[in-house]
Amino acid sequence: MLKTGISSLAPKEKRTSFILSFLDLSSELKDKIFEISFEIRIEYFDTEGYQYLSTSVIDLGEYEGITELGGEPSYKLYKEIEKIRKLIEGFQGSSSTKRLKVDLFTSEDRDTDEKAIEERFINNNEA
Repeated sequence: MLKTGISSLAPKEKRTSFILSFLDLSSELKDKIFEISFEIRIEYFDTEGYQYLSTSVIDLGEYEGITELGGEPSYKLYKEIEKIRKLIEGFQGSSSTKRLKVDLFTSEDRDTDEKAIEERFINNNEA
């Protein structure tokens, strides 16, 4: 796939691919998956023509016994947004409209309510 190269890649830009699934391979190869290691060699040139070389070794043995590595950030974000959406839908109650049910109280309403509670408490204690 990359034998033809990548025409441009900006600083801190990345290329990802889900062609190789670790979970699919591990189900096919069982424990032999952890015996696999490979080397990735990246060679590139900057705009002035200077050549750079980066080599990384991927040893799947490092992942033996690990079931999850942090998870996919975009999937985690999706799940969190889904939780927020469900929470907001709960504010609507069983109403079929898309409006929130809101009871507004002013300071005057709260004062009146507090006085009524105090009066009930006093009347109940006198009886």
